[in-house]
Formats: sequence, C-alpha cells, structure tokens
Amino acid sequence: MKNLLDKKDACKYLNVTEQELEKLVEKGEITAYKVGGVYLRFKQGELERINLTSNQPVAKSGPFDKVLDFLYYNDFYIFCLIIIFLLLAILFKVSL
Repeated sequence: MKNLLDKKDACKYLNVTEQELEKLVEKGEITAYKVGGVYLRFKQGELERINLTSNQPVAKSGPFDKVLDFLYYNDFYIFCLIIIFLLLAILFKVSL
C-alpha cells in the first residue's frame, strides 16, 4: 500500500487541484482505483510518468495489467474461494 496515494497526496504530488485531478481521471489520463468501493487511490508509478506541462498522451495500461491489478486487489477473496472449494470437495468425497 506504500505506492498508493490518496486524492490529497496525489494532488500535492502533481501540484494540481482536486478538480483538475478529477478531470484527468474522467479523461482517462490517470487511472484511479477504488479501495473499499469508496476511496480513490492512485499508483505513484503512474503519477511519476505523467508530465502535466507537456501535451503528450499518457500511455494506457493494457488488458494484462488490468488482470494483474484485479488479482492484486482481490487476492484474499480468491484465496478464500479456493479454500472453500477444496473443503467442499473433501467434504463431499468423504461423505460419498
């Protein structure tokens, strides 16, 4: 969680206002992640690549990066589902 910045820290890091940051997120120039479904977080590595003084388009992340992000943020739930399925498989094998 060290490399994730909240909205306030991202604004300080980029030296922009919250409204400007929200516009960048809406345009798709910055990827924002919702933690807990409510709180916006930003990867520090992505913010480092952004140079707001130039008009160069920001490189978008590919589909593989989205899969890795999904696994990173949902690894606990995936692990729990695997354990539950294993326990159910053992339970039904033994009871047959």
